[in-house]
Amino acid sequence: SSVAQAYYQSAFLSPLDVYDSFAIRDILVEASGVHFSMDHFTAAMERSGSRITSTAELGSAMLIPDPSKPAGAQLAMGLGMLGYEQLELRMAANSIYDEDTGRAYTTGDNYIELTDGLRLEMGQDVAGYDAYLESLPDTMATLGAMDGSDEEAQMDVVAQLMAPLLINNISMRLVDLSILDRALEAGATTQGISKEELRVQAGAMLGMGLMAAPPEIPRPVLAQLSTALTNFINQGGTLTVDMTPPAPLSIGGMLVDIEAGTFDFNSLGLTFTSEAP
Repeated sequence: SSVAQAYYQSAFLSPLDVYDSFAIRDILVEASGVHFSMDHFTAAMERSGSRITSTAELGSAMLIPDPSKPAGAQLAMGLGMLGYEQLELRMAANSIYDEDTGRAYTTGDNYIELTDGLRLEMGQDVAGYDAYLESLPDTMATLGAMDGSDEEAQMDVVAQLMAPLLINNISMRLVDLSILDRALEAGATTQGISKEELRVQAGAMLGMGLMAAPPEIPRPVLAQLSTALTNFINQGGTLTVDMTPPAPLSIGGMLVDIEAGTFDFNSLGLTFTSEAP
């Protein structure tokens, strides 16, 4: 969607100074029994010296079914299984790009939230954007002139483009705002079992799935992930995934190592934690 695209452009992708500001307000769309409304979506870029601050905010986007019409009735039934009559989405993104250092990082609020459902918070700190942006036009021209069937050669060019990008940190925080209980309730009703029985089943299936993980993934990392996910399923609260490499990690180098089968997962600096509500 345009909202998601703008979010990632503001918070996670190429930090270019491409506009001053824009705003979309008071949108209402009614189609086939589904109503969509958005009170405002705003975005801005502000330069101060070498620093470009990007912001974006979605105040409230709502999806409301009209059960009197076929499409609306279908949507209403799906939402009703999760205990919703309508959906409301909010979003904020804030990031800074420093042209002098080539570093782009999030600051303040960066989240997508489903009201009374879940909240996904994200953060990043990536260096090397100056070299990346400098080589981007030539790289795109090279890719455009290449034989599209030579995927290996294309991959080499992309890896070379991404090589200057160094990950200092990427994090994701999932906050349960009732979606877990709603999903378990719906699943339990469908299967004819209790919510707690389904919770136990989900934990067991999760454990079995992680046991089948590739041997390249360190077992301590898998054990930490298993514990965090199991606790999250059992108690809700917050699940945090944090990647802080011991040394800045080249995205291009990582792509090359993964392709060659020589990637060291310990270089990611992954940690998984859960917190009770």
